[in-house]
Amino acid sequence: GNFIEFTGDHQIWASDKRRKDGGEYGWQMLQKLLGKKVQQTALSNVASDLELVAEMAAEANAAGNHFQFTKTLGNTPSENSASELALENEDAYAKASLAGWIVSDGYYGKYSQNNKTTMFGAITINDDEYAQVTKLFQTLFGGYKTVTRRNINDLYHIVKFDSKAVDPFVAEYELNQNSQNAHVSERIMNGSMA
Repeated sequence: GNFIEFTGDHQIWASDKRRKDGGEYGWQMLQKLLGKKVQQTALSNVASDLELVAEMAAEANAAGNHFQFTKTLGNTPSENSASELALENEDAYAKASLAGWIVSDGYYGKYSQNNKTTMFGAITINDDEYAQVTKLFQTLFGGYKTVTRRNINDLYHIVKFDSKAVDPFVAEYELNQNSQNAHVSERIMNGSMA
């Protein structure tokens, strides 16, 4: 079976029963939901990737080589000054952080008859998340708009930047995905400070 590990204060949009049966959805802390079901969508294409990684590690270890799963992010310090490297790394961290947020609690799409309308945003449900996400949008895109969904909760914010200017970022981090094909991008899998 599958196990999902959460902290007790992790909030989930949940209801005791389905809406058509009179259920009312709201943000609830996981610790108050113990014993209730968590629905997880199966991503069957991920298993083969994990098996391949395990096989590569086993082959490297059998040959006496240390298995290194990641590549180095950015240039080596000898190629850049320390301040340039720090700025490059800050930008890379911001991109990786926002990419993770978009996959887990965000969206991207092209709409209208000719797919010219870009929709790009991230959902936050508390002040800390909002501060983090708005900082990422400001750092990477120079601005953002916020929509508060008070019908859900006063702290439910959608931070968005609906502009085709996000398209290169979306392409770099493979963010044009949905819940059926969600995955960690090659850029994240193959880049680290290690």
